[in-house]
Formats: sequence, C-alpha cells, structure tokens
Amino acid sequence: MPYLHPLPSQSSLPLNGVTTQPLRVPTLKNIALSGPYMHDGRFLTLEAVVDHYFNLGPRAIRYDRRLLRTTFDMQQKADLVAFLRSLTDEDFVRRYAAATALARNSSP
Repeated sequence: MPYLHPLPSQSSLPLNGVTTQPLRVPTLKNIALSGPYMHDGRFLTLEAVVDHYFNLGPRAIRYDRRLLRTTFDMQQKADLVAFLRSLTDEDFVRRYAAATALARNSSP
C-alpha cells in the first residue's frame, strides 16, 4: 500500500521522491531556445546548467543519494549539452515563426 501523506495538499516528494499528487514535468523539446534557465533565470546557457548540476553533488551539505557523486570530463559534459541541443527542432521553430507572422499580417 502506498504511503499517503497526512495532508492531501502536501507532496510527499521531500519524504521519498514519490508523490501521489500530479506533477508537471517540463519538456526538453526545444530546450536550447528556452533560456534563461532555472526557476530564477540565473543561467544563460545550457553549459552553465550542466556545470551547476555536475558540481552540485560534491558540494552538497546534506548528502542526497540521488545526486551524482562522480566526476565527468569535459568531453562528457560537451556530449550532454550536444544531446540537449539535438532536442531542438530548428525547422519547426522557423515554420512556426513564419506561420505566426503570416497570421498577423493577414488579420484585419
């Protein structure tokens, strides 16, 4: 039987990483175009975000077993950023921009 939090309005994420409440996960589609990143816009590039997360584990005051405790070389970081950039569909973005501009120009 799943653990039910005493108050239905509170998430159980802090307890065990699982929640009975709906959780909206942001998409990675077109991630290279959605900066600045993080909840407060502190990182302007995907490289800065990757550096932040790769450096977070060793600096954590309270160890969270879900955080990475390993090191990655520059090539592995570059590969991850390249993968994230590959999730961007530049052709779709161009077609969307053209269709939006056409709709704006043809409206009365």
